Amino acid sequence: MTGTADLVVVGGGPAGTAAAICAAQAGLRVTLLERAVFPRPRPGETLHPGVGVVLSRLGVGDAVEAASPIRPEGQVVAWGSAPRHVHYGRDQRGVWRAFQVRRDVLDVILLRGCWVTA
Repeated sequence: MTGTADLVVVGGGPAGTAAAICAAQAGLRVTLLERAVFPRPRPGETLHPGVGVVLSRLGVGDAVEAASPIRPEGQVVAWGSAPRHVHYGRDQRGVWRAFQVRRDVLDVILLRGCWVTA
């Protein structure tokens, strides 16, 4: 590794890349360290609808939404009773929908978001 950085983020998962994106948006020079090879072949991720605000703030909301062919309205819960469908909720804009995105695709979207210039 050469050069200088204002911030070194260890771990390139969703939390690490989100931290790197925020720092880059604030004008910091960021180095992101990850021990695994990216993108990682993993099963898909179901992201709660509430994360949409965070994704938008990071500048990757549109890309994650475009990569989410399935947008569930709720989840099946089986906790001490028969399985039942529980909706995430709704507001004046309509039903809240989760994001269903492959993990390797999510990794690439978030990593691209790290290269933001202030």
